[in-house]
Amino acid sequence: MALTWEDVVNKDFQITKFREGYERTEVEDFLDDVVEELKRLTDENERLRAELEQCRANADTQATGTGPATTALPVQAEPAPAAAQAPATPVAAEPAPASAPDPVETASTSAAGVLAMAQRLHDEYVAEGEKRRDQIVAEAETTAATVVREAEETRTRTLTELEASRSTLETEVERLRAFETDYRARLTSYIEGQLREISSQPRVEPAQGTV
Repeated sequence: MALTWEDVVNKDFQITKFREGYERTEVEDFLDDVVEELKRLTDENERLRAELEQCRANADTQATGTGPATTALPVQAEPAPAAAQAPATPVAAEPAPASAPDPVETASTSAAGVLAMAQRLHDEYVAEGEKRRDQIVAEAETTAATVVREAEETRTRTLTELEASRSTLETEVERLRAFETDYRARLTSYIEGQLREISSQPRVEPAQGTV
């Protein structure tokens, strides 16, 4: 997989739903891709370094005229001129421009940049996960405190209402008991009075019949 710095910048990990942080397997897979790309860049750096050393050796050989001009690159070398036509003074090889970038250093810088960017993104993801975790914990604690406070207020209000209802019921029961006692006393007195009145009346004898 060819990995570019845009891929690292635009990589978006999926946020987990039931725990803090990001999906571990997804982060590990992405880091594996980064490692593979760094390995590829390292191998390419070694190959470019070998080719550069070969080119430098061939250039030195052509400049001093001490050996045949051979190169590992697929470019066909021009045949060397005859000894009779060669100038008395050997011509020095033209130095490479100082501004030409070293491909090995460029590839190494690119690999280091990718690694630094991956580490920075990892740190940002971890910091974001910890921030989100602290926010969720704070919200949970606030919600729990609110629920407990509302439950205590509801319990206190319910107990107060039940106490008031009990007092009202006890008062009503006492009133009913007093009414019952008074009613029983009045009914008993009335019945006793009726019995006394009946007892005080003279007996009625039957009338004697005439012959």
